[in-house]
Amino acid sequence: MIEHIETERLTLRRMTPPDRTLFVCLYGDPEVMEVRKVGVLDTRRAERQFEVMLAHWRTSGFGYWVVEDKATHRFLGECGLLWTDDGQEVKLSYGYMPEVWGRGVAFEAASAVLKVGFDDIGLDTIVAYSRGDNLASHRVLEKCGMRRVWFRERGAHGLVNYTMDAADLGSGRSSGVGRVHGVFDQAVGAAFAKPGPAHAAFLQNPV
Repeated sequence: MIEHIETERLTLRRMTPPDRTLFVCLYGDPEVMEVRKVGVLDTRRAERQFEVMLAHWRTSGFGYWVVEDKATHRFLGECGLLWTDDGQEVKLSYGYMPEVWGRGVAFEAASAVLKVGFDDIGLDTIVAYSRGDNLASHRVLEKCGMRRVWFRERGAHGLVNYTMDAADLGSGRSSGVGRVHGVFDQAVGAAFAKPGPAHAAFLQNPV
């Protein structure tokens, strides 16, 4: 499995139990979560979400990476690949602290994660879901080369679906490049099973 990814400015590493406090703060930040579909999570729900994300790594061999500033090691947010609740698709998902918005961090991390998903994990297709009014996230996904498929009325803001195929990565649709460090375990790859019981409680994480 790929536990460590480096880009020009960022380090992405596999989330681990000591990261709990970072994620509880992220999920409880009103400014961060107001544009995410689940909304602000209290401590109990945030901790539960964190445990589900740890289980995703154990059962699937991939999940959220912690995104850090390469130079300072400061926590910036999360970016990763997750099974959808129905186990039929793998989606790109991310969220960042407000102080790094508008600096290209979301695009830099997402493009590297997509490359790992296609080149190292061997996925054929990766999707993404975003709130209908989250235009900043829509721009990130489109810059990565993802194609908008549909918009659906859902709640007060609507829901948008994007998709990208492995063939798109080499077609010039995406300009993102990430340097990947790690060894992908083919046994884990073969066992990229559909989500197990732990995923039944998975709270949908938007981009």
